[in-house]
Amino acid sequence: MLIAKPLLQPVLRMLLAALPSFAVWSAPATVPVSSPAGASAAIAGAALPLAARERFGDLPNFPLDTPAFAANKKDYTTELELYQFIHRKIAPSPQVSWRRLGRTAGGRDMHLLVLTQDGRSDPLSVATSRKPNVWIIAQQHGNEPAGAEAALEVLRRLVSTDLKQVLERINVMVVPRANPDGAAVYQRETAAKLDMNRDHMAHAVHETQKLHAALNDYPPAVVIDAHEFTVAGRWVERYGAIQASDVLVQTASHPGVADSFKKLSKDVFEPALTAAWNSYGLKVATYHTLNVQGPNSFVQMGGNFAGIGRNALGLMGAVSILTETRGIGIQKENYPRRVASHVIGMVSALKTAAAQVDALRNAQREARKQPAPGTEWVVDHTALREMRLMGMLDSVTGEDKTITVEYQNSSLITPTVQRPLPSAYVLPPSLASAALVAKLQAVGLQVSRLSSAQELEIESFTVTQLKQEAGEFGAPTERVFTELKRSKKTIEVGSLWIGVSQGYQPLWRVAAALFEPESVGSLVGTKWLGGEPSVGQVLPIVRVVGTSVVVAPVFEPLD
Repeated sequence: MLIAKPLLQPVLRMLLAALPSFAVWSAPATVPVSSPAGASAAIAGAALPLAARERFGDLPNFPLDTPAFAANKKDYTTELELYQFIHRKIAPSPQVSWRRLGRTAGGRDMHLLVLTQDGRSDPLSVATSRKPNVWIIAQQHGNEPAGAEAALEVLRRLVSTDLKQVLERINVMVVPRANPDGAAVYQRETAAKLDMNRDHMAHAVHETQKLHAALNDYPPAVVIDAHEFTVAGRWVERYGAIQASDVLVQTASHPGVADSFKKLSKDVFEPALTAAWNSYGLKVATYHTLNVQGPNSFVQMGGNFAGIGRNALGLMGAVSILTETRGIGIQKENYPRRVASHVIGMVSALKTAAAQVDALRNAQREARKQPAPGTEWVVDHTALREMRLMGMLDSVTGEDKTITVEYQNSSLITPTVQRPLPSAYVLPPSLASAALVAKLQAVGLQVSRLSSAQELEIESFTVTQLKQEAGEFGAPTERVFTELKRSKKTIEVGSLWIGVSQGYQPLWRVAAALFEPESVGSLVGTKWLGGEPSVGQVLPIVRVVGTSVVVAPVFEPLD
């Protein structure tokens, strides 16, 4: 019998929730960092044709009571205004715990609001409620403020209207502004010029690390990730057209996401959200973007890269929903309608989750069932491309316009690399650094250190090809391709063991997405393991194969 000692378990990590880096909020010793001079100057209207602007007027009888809609307010909600709004209108509620995820690289606070029916907030206590956790994460991209404003409005409704009734069935976690540094200067990236929403596996971004510490403590069953999409820009340059939709929506599409979550997303959540938007006369479409990275532009449905928040959180076991409203490139044009669109989606998701508690539990149970030996895993794939007609608006007149595009459909794929899942992935002691272990644990993986050497049947990876590919904006472009060789090998004492089919790896889907080198965003492709891979190199990762291996973990208590 092979004995492995786990390095740190998620349940034990819950006991660390009271550390200062993730403490219950108290009044700060200093005033929150303000935006740089000029960052919150009045926002000018965009140069859209009048006929287009008139299509996206304010929704009637839809009040929005947040800082951006105060009398004579012309810019977006500043960091100080966000803080004051939470302090005055949200934090006094007995259902609310105001927490700080940590400080950004620029010294700004990342806020988390935990809302429960009885006010419990420490992770272990919240877990014992056995209620699904529903997350709202807004403004990962700093130049997409409508989601943050909507999150504040939803918080207001959760504490002051009958929407609070959902807390009888679910817990709610809200990060109103995930990228405060980017928001302060109205830029997509963080202060370090990194994209949070391509970093949900690699965790190279400081703010992503802070966010996932909380996601691990309050594991999500549903996530709404609020963004804004480009209205004109490259659409005008390529097609002389602008976007006609109010909302674009897409759920997790990585092929490794559990079927139970794919079905619940497609059959329940997406129809509920679409019906809610349609009831207000809003036009909804599947999320897409115009990819201009290669020699030929094409329209691309949101991709399957595991590092995108939508996909990563789906792989981690949640109904993971991306919602995008009009916004990028049109400044504050039609801002009330855009914020209202996000509010409608967030409220619908909360109500749907509250009505689907049993279905969410069943989906999680199915997703975490251990894979049968030999289960095939889609490591890499191609997506279907087809010619398609798209309804847009003319960029000059604002009238309806139909364009013909080449469209890449991420939901219709052809596997190009498939492999049976191994029993485990193993890394040698030379790579068993505290930093690497922390990264693996941050995405929810159970990591063990082998306590005795064992001769096992393994498969090793030899690099056969490296190539650059144009991918979704912000996704890795360097791809690694390998061939497998099976052999017997003695696995050394101190090697890292990441089980897959041994019964104690709930997030085995994440392990497969990370450790297979051909996966976009794998440990090898994103250089987690250090150094550039080279053709002919035997990678340090090995796959343990065969059905006779048994891992009996011995848990060591934390001091």
